Formats: sequence, structure tokens, C-alpha cells
Amino acid sequence: MTEQFIDSSNMNPIQAQLNILMEILEENKDKLSNGDYLQGMNALGSVHKQNIKKIKSNELISNWLTYEDICKEDEIYDEVMQLADDIVVELCGDQTSIYSDDNAHNLVHRGDEKIIFDLLINYRPVEGNAGFNSNPMVLHHAIQIIIMRLFRDTTHELDIVRPVSCKCGWRGTQGNWDKHFYNARHQRWVNQGKMRLKHEL
Repeated sequence: MTEQFIDSSNMNPIQAQLNILMEILEENKDKLSNGDYLQGMNALGSVHKQNIKKIKSNELISNWLTYEDICKEDEIYDEVMQLADDIVVELCGDQTSIYSDDNAHNLVHRGDEKIIFDLLINYRPVEGNAGFNSNPMVLHHAIQIIIMRLFRDTTHELDIVRPVSCKCGWRGTQGNWDKHFYNARHQRWVNQGKMRLKHEL
């Protein structure tokens, strides 16, 4: 293991114990087979990485970042988005993804929005689910991103079914607005208007 452990002047108790174990391994290196020595060093390295991850996690909690801050930090943003995607797959199925971000595909099927909102509001990171062992701030923002996406999809759906009316007398939904302009009734109304204008001139 080539990575040096944290300087003892600025370490937590777990790291101090890891350093002691590393010294013991180093002192007894000649009494161990290469395989045993490497296995011991790899185990120490693994625990060391988990310890560093925990330290960073605690630093993140003590320095809680806003959503805007997260968007500026590529590494943390990627972690948040990956967790958000994992949670979406967990709650909505393998065919869904937080990354499918176009107006043609909603995150969930129509009518299932409330079920997913309830699951997100009551989401608890337990062993076996995507949020288990994740940093609380990362989990918070991942759920926030999913909820923002659900709201955006819902708003888009409402825009499509919003009632609208045209001066020609047609009434319908916003989703049919563009199609309405090519409707025979609307075209007759346009032509009648042109004829009236022509006669007035």
C-alpha cells in the first residue's frame, strides 16, 4: 500500500489505531508471507478509505451546501445525481431515469405521481435501498431533485390540459392548440376574416 495515512497531529481516534496496526505489520513484515502482508495492508487500506469517507461525510454535514452550491461542485453534483437516479430506479422501476429529461417522457406514469411523492416524503435509508449509507446532505438533495422533476412533469401535464379558446369560437386544451390552427373550422374563420377585410378596403 503506497498511500500514507493521515498525519498523527491531525487525526481521529480510528486513524490513530490504523497507524498502530500499520506499524505492527511493518515491524513483522519479515515474519509474514508476502500474501499475508499484502492482505493485511489491503485490509488496512480499505478501512482507511472508509474512515476518510466518514470524515469527509462529517465535514459535509458540518458545512451543509445549498442546491446552488451543489450545482457548482461537479463531484458532489455527480454524486447527488447518481443517487437520485438510483432512487428513481428503486421507486419507479428499471425503465426510468432522472436523466430522461424531455417533455415527451414523464418520470412516472400519469396517476402514479401521488404514490411516488408519498414514497419520497417517507423515504428512509435502510439497508438494501439506494440511500443506505449515503451522506445525509447528498440524500436530501437527491430527493429534492427528484421532487423538482416530478413537479416539472406535473406542471407540463397541466399546461397540456389547460383549457384555451380561440377567437374563431373553438374551445379545447392547450395540448391541441397548434393542431387547431390547421383545423378546417379555424381556416374558414381565417378566410372569412380576410374576405371581410378585403371588402372593407
